[in-house]
Order: sequence, then C-alpha cells, then structure tokens
Amino acid sequence: MNESDLKEAIIDDCLPRYPENEPPKPVQIDAVVNLVEGRHTFVMAGTGCGKSCISEMYYNLFAKSKKAVILVLNPLNALGDNQVLEKTAAGYTAVNLKSQNFTCEVAADIQKGKYNFVYLSPEVFLNNKMFTQIYHDSALQDCLALVVVDEAHMRHQDQAVFRPLYGELGRLIMATENTPVLLLSATCRPIAVTEILKSLKIPEDNIAFLRAELTRPELRILQFPMEYSLKSAKDLLGMFPGKDEVENKEMVPTLIYSGTRNATLQVMKAVNEAHDTAGEEYNPDSSLIQRYHASTTGNEFGG
Repeated sequence: MNESDLKEAIIDDCLPRYPENEPPKPVQIDAVVNLVEGRHTFVMAGTGCGKSCISEMYYNLFAKSKKAVILVLNPLNALGDNQVLEKTAAGYTAVNLKSQNFTCEVAADIQKGKYNFVYLSPEVFLNNKMFTQIYHDSALQDCLALVVVDEAHMRHQDQAVFRPLYGELGRLIMATENTPVLLLSATCRPIAVTEILKSLKIPEDNIAFLRAELTRPELRILQFPMEYSLKSAKDLLGMFPGKDEVENKEMVPTLIYSGTRNATLQVMKAVNEAHDTAGEEYNPDSSLIQRYHASTTGNEFGG
C-alpha cells in the first residue's frame, strides 16, 4: 500500500469513530503513517491539537486478535488518571500503574493484553522490578505496539535537574523489537529536542518530526510586577478578592504551581489572607484552596 492509500485508509477508519465536526487533522494522519511504517515520531503541537488521539488512531488499525498494547510514559500520576478516564469513556481498556494498584494480578492482566493502554511514570518504568520482569517477557513484547513518551519536554527538564536515571529510559525503550516510539510535546525548544533524543538514544536521522500550531489563541498572559520576594508569595494579595466581594464557589478555578511543600503552604497563607480567611490554609476541607500533590494525586492536608 502506498502512502496515499494508507492515508485514505486511516481517514476511513477514523471517520465513524469520532464526531463529524472533529475529522482527523493532517498532523495526526501523518503521525500514524509514520508509526505504521515503523518510524519513531516526534509531534510538537499545542494543547487541543489532538495529540492524545494519535495513539488511539494507531491502535485502531490493529486486529482485535492482536491484543495490541500501547505503553504511555507520563511525568505525573494525575495525568495518567485523567487519561485512563478518557480512554475508558471512549471504549478502550486502560490502567494507570501506581504502587497502590500494581499487583501481581494487574501484572498478569497486562501480559495477557487485557489493557489496550498502560500508563505509568518513568519511575515505575525504570525502578519497579515487577514491571521490568513483565516488560522483558515475550508475552508483552509480542503485544507491544507503541511506546509513547508524553510531555516529552519534561524528560529534558527532569534529567538535567531532578532525575538522573531518566537517561536510562532510552536503553529500556530501545530494547523492544521494532516497536516505534511516539514523543509528544506542546513546548519543546530545539536544545531540549537534541537532549531528549540523546537521552533516549535515538539519532536525529532516525526520527520523523511533525509540527503543528503551538500557540493558544484562547489564552492570554497577564503580567504582574513583583513588589515582594518570591518566597513570601505576598504579590498574590492583589490578585485575589476578599470574601465579601467574591464567595468561594464563585472564584475562578486556579492552579498555582510551587516547587516545595513550604512554598505551597506560603501560597495558601497568602491566598487566604487576601480572601480575609486567614488560618484556613490548615483546613483540609477548605473550599477556597487546598494543597494537591501531583505525584501522588492526593491532598496532603487531611489525607
């Protein structure tokens, strides 16, 4: 089958599976073509471009009897949880491997091809002995259709600063038999691309690059000049209204990223001070602001 016929076959397979107003995008089709032809592929496209659908489109080309398994490396457990919900709602079987749920029974189910999509963190991929055992087992290797590295730019950030073992990802990923690798990112500078490929041991001439719109026209950036130290978080005082102006339930949903637990607590104190609810930062059931641990997907106050 030539490339033109392959593209038509991919489109014909997608059309009945997705809403009429969401036909497959060129970048999705090109990515699937690359994967079908066995080429590693790096897709750089903005959020909302449908990057997560690429693995679905590729999976759908396999016969059910193949019991194809797609392995997705996620930087945060919370992302895996959300994607499992999305996949199961779409009719796929999926699991997000964490220490709490990765039992011998789940491991056996993965080997049998029970799950179409298996999400896991790089830590589990690298350091979990049970996963290492099933990953190298021929039963899983025979079913493994694709390895996805989601939020690929975080591999560069993590390897350089926080998690040196991520450089070992390449050795394990390349241990598969002719399984293509799909890297996804919405923000990736050229220097990061070079370092990522070096880390994963993929030569640049052995990977196809696909780029789509990276901008987010529906978003805007507001700049607030800082008057206080970053550690104090007191610049947040002017960004949040008092409770007499806006009730908790009417507050605009907001995510504030902090690098440490102490910094997070300081942010919570500042937000509560601005909202005239000082002291509520210690309330685990606060409807204004709570501390959320992205790696464990749990609130740290109150359990």
